[in-house]
Amino acid sequence: MKILFCLLGETGHINPYIGPAQALIAQGHDVLVTSPADLSERMKKSGIPFSKDLLAPEGMAPKGKDLVAMVEDKKQHRAMIEDFFLKGISAQVGHFKEFIKKEKPTAVIVDPMNYPAVIAAHLLVIPWISISSSLTSVIPDSLNSDVLELLRLVAPVREKIFQEFSFSPKFRAIDCLSPLLNITFATEEFIGDTHDDVTLVGPSVALHERGDEVSLKSLPSDRPIIYASFGSQVYYYPELFKKIQSACETLPVHLVMSIGELAHEEGWQDQEAVSLYPYAPQLEILKKASLFITHGGANSVMESLRAGVPMLINPLCNDQEHQAYFVEKSGVGKKINLKEISVEDLRSHILTLLTNQNIKERTQEVSQSYQVNGSTKVADLITSTLASL
Repeated sequence: MKILFCLLGETGHINPYIGPAQALIAQGHDVLVTSPADLSERMKKSGIPFSKDLLAPEGMAPKGKDLVAMVEDKKQHRAMIEDFFLKGISAQVGHFKEFIKKEKPTAVIVDPMNYPAVIAAHLLVIPWISISSSLTSVIPDSLNSDVLELLRLVAPVREKIFQEFSFSPKFRAIDCLSPLLNITFATEEFIGDTHDDVTLVGPSVALHERGDEVSLKSLPSDRPIIYASFGSQVYYYPELFKKIQSACETLPVHLVMSIGELAHEEGWQDQEAVSLYPYAPQLEILKKASLFITHGGANSVMESLRAGVPMLINPLCNDQEHQAYFVEKSGVGKKINLKEISVEDLRSHILTLLTNQNIKERTQEVSQSYQVNGSTKVADLITSTLASL
């Protein structure tokens, strides 16, 4: 079978799909990835074919401090979400249709936020399967958050766009649900009971290189490792990283922080008890960490659980609040507000997470359920589902 993956261009929307694509290739299937971002080098390292046919023109997308400023302003954040997910869909659908006609895939695998790919596959009557890059597809109907309120405001715009194509799919928040198969990288041990229209498969795990690996710096073995990262997108919060550093400086720990472009700015350098990265080898660090201070990105939470590392989770935007909900509900960490918390209270939370036996044991229980390879499960589900059509 020929399987086409239609991905978005950000790291958090790429990494979860590497393992499943590799697993399908290992089964002998013909796999092709496309994205508006040029992922050709990453895919080459991962052993996955990539097409540049749908690359978007390079623009001046906000990054670093500018992106944080937009996210912090509710009006600008709403405009950004509308632009990113809803602007120009009609034109993009046309491009996707022509591409799918040319490639003739057996099925299309979509990030459920990639609306043009979903619509194009639907119009061409090509089976499409949703693999979520977050936990949005499994949130309870009663959950509320800032991003859910924002999505309710833009939902009429989205509905009107889909109606133009005589298409009325089911949504859960921002995720467009497939009538065929919806997959989320989580376990019942972590999520609890979930929706019947979503299948939990455990964590996404690359079968070999993921394509974003960097070298790990030497770490001490005589003290706990605390790892802090706000991901690869909305990370430019120097005051929050400084607060974490201040909270740790009197503790017998070694702090590792992934701080993006801050690592190249004045005043940021490695110290005896602090290691800094612009982009960290997160999987390797988590193998050695005792605590993860995180923004709550879905991949970060998934990787922390697989490594058995408790979390102090500080959601900054978008779906991160949903991951924080499950982290607290399952007892594998605590939610904090780094903008408001004092250094002393943050230090107290760090000590609690390092020493609380109940949280440690609960994290290990959930981690046991994450010792499967969800990527191979995804490949099996895709092939069996398509074979049954």
